[in-house]
Amino acid sequence: MAVVALWLRYAAPSASRVLEGVELRSRDARFWIRGPRRAQSISEQVAIIAIDDAATQKFGHPLPRAVHAQLVEQLRQARASAIIFDVIFADKGQRPADDQKFAAACRQAHNVFLPFDDNSSRATPPDVLQKLENKLSYPLALPPTAQTLHLQPPIPPLFEAMRGGGHVATAADVDNVFRSAIVLLEAKAVYPHLALDAVRTKWGVAANEVKLRGEFLEVGSHRIGPLQQRPLSRSFQGQQVGQVVEQRTGTGWLVPLNFAGGHEVMQAITIPYLDVLAGRANDRIKDHIVIVGETATGTPDLRPSPFDAISREFFLGVETNATLIANLLNNDFLRLAPLSWAISATILMGLVAGLAATQLRPGYALLSILGAALAYSLLAMLTFATANFVLEMAGPMLSVVLSFGSLTVYRLIFVEREAREYAVALQESQTLLGQYVNERIAQELRDNPTARAEMLIGSRKEVTVIFSDIRSFTAWAERHSPEEVKARLDEYFPIMCEIVSDDYEGYIDKFVGDSLMGVWNVIYEQPDHAERAVRAALSMQRALGMLNDGWRRQKQEEFHVGIGIATGSAIWGSFGSSQHKLMPTVLGDTVNYAARLEAITKETGSAIVISENTYLAVKDRFETRSLGVIPIRGKSELQEIYTVL
Repeated sequence: MAVVALWLRYAAPSASRVLEGVELRSRDARFWIRGPRRAQSISEQVAIIAIDDAATQKFGHPLPRAVHAQLVEQLRQARASAIIFDVIFADKGQRPADDQKFAAACRQAHNVFLPFDDNSSRATPPDVLQKLENKLSYPLALPPTAQTLHLQPPIPPLFEAMRGGGHVATAADVDNVFRSAIVLLEAKAVYPHLALDAVRTKWGVAANEVKLRGEFLEVGSHRIGPLQQRPLSRSFQGQQVGQVVEQRTGTGWLVPLNFAGGHEVMQAITIPYLDVLAGRANDRIKDHIVIVGETATGTPDLRPSPFDAISREFFLGVETNATLIANLLNNDFLRLAPLSWAISATILMGLVAGLAATQLRPGYALLSILGAALAYSLLAMLTFATANFVLEMAGPMLSVVLSFGSLTVYRLIFVEREAREYAVALQESQTLLGQYVNERIAQELRDNPTARAEMLIGSRKEVTVIFSDIRSFTAWAERHSPEEVKARLDEYFPIMCEIVSDDYEGYIDKFVGDSLMGVWNVIYEQPDHAERAVRAALSMQRALGMLNDGWRRQKQEEFHVGIGIATGSAIWGSFGSSQHKLMPTVLGDTVNYAARLEAITKETGSAIVISENTYLAVKDRFETRSLGVIPIRGKSELQEIYTVL
């Protein structure tokens, strides 16, 4: 079942997509459980300058670029470490003079970073593409995958005046939630995210010092990743009516974001545009990377994030980019567990579920599986909250459900036919054996599918086994006719079986010649199984005394019986072949031990000998005496044994 879970998780297209959504939602749940982090962890390094309703009401929308020039000058005087505009300036403004003012302010500040439009409606001319590559691309050798390029840089005055820049491309997950950032965009050349280029410059790392090593991006001494590759594309109207053409626009290298919280947390680092212009926020700007973006009502740049279910407000694009900046500066991105870990966890949880389903009763198995699933979930939550490490949840939990569910269904449903056949056989055997099998046992096997399944499939249980044997029976039988032997046993066995089966609700496992073997705690739970066995042994000795009284009066030889009792683990189930079915029985060392203890009764002169485990279970209810530590054949260690007085 673990293999099926892996196939569904990673290979089956439709199922894989659904399970990927489940996995992503489990990651969201971990964000919710962890809760928002302190805004201070972001506010000490990053500030958002909000182009809010107040700014657009005062200056109109879009804001005049002369106003942006004033903003840049104010930020320069406030000593912002980097100024990022999360605003596209691919087209000329309404007033060319304003463009020049804005460009002059950017040139003077020498720390302004502007985005290029990566989804322009216009194809990129070769000369423009060359300028973009020369100024903004990183010299990383990645195979080109783009079929079409629609990149549009800022207008020439701003393009020449800006310190750096990058793309602001986005990539939603299968459920249209934005959880990752595209730090690198391969579109013939390799372009950084706008935020990455600003942070790289702040770190003092040259573009040619940026290296991509395996799944990690190295920016000087800073290591970002592991990164995930994702193909990027856009849809075009085809030549025919209604035709939609999908074309590859490149490859994105994504890193999962570690969100500090929802929209309300980001408000703590947001400064109104007009406050900055008025110089009322200089202390919140000094030595900060500031990012200017749209927050006004009606802005289309809304991006669902993991915290939306709590905050009930979508993240803004500028807030997502501010999160990327903070993650870069703090080096606290989420780290996804390698695929090998996910596969190993899926197989391991499937094995745990399978073992529980086959070795334990369904109720206990369910509790065990729930405990294992809870433990794994707690581990996943702990690693997420303390180490930003994301363990796979969907695959392992699916493996648990499939393994436990399929095996439980098999045990409780598909074995029903064989179980019913066995119940019929058991009723027939009850008729043959008479009182040797009590009604409760038969009823339990008829009505309880769990008991039938355990009996048919096999299960390990703690049991108490009683083994009784008539001493010197072989010699006695040799001195009597077959009719006398049968008559004597027909008188002896029913009484002993009634004590074991009816009086103390044990299961008559088998008869071996003159020996009788009974067992407790196999078909239904008997917490006091050891006590029942000892009481049955005492009753058997008393009943034998009454039988001997009668035989003495008839001037017949008496019987003397030795009884061995052992408590421990044994395997319970039906064993045999499809042609020759056997009655269910118990197997294991505990059974052998009980038989050996019965043999010890002859050496010690005791009627009943019990094992140490049995003694520990009944010592407060019966008077016992230690027979010492005696070596038992087949046992490597010495065993202390006891007799019941």
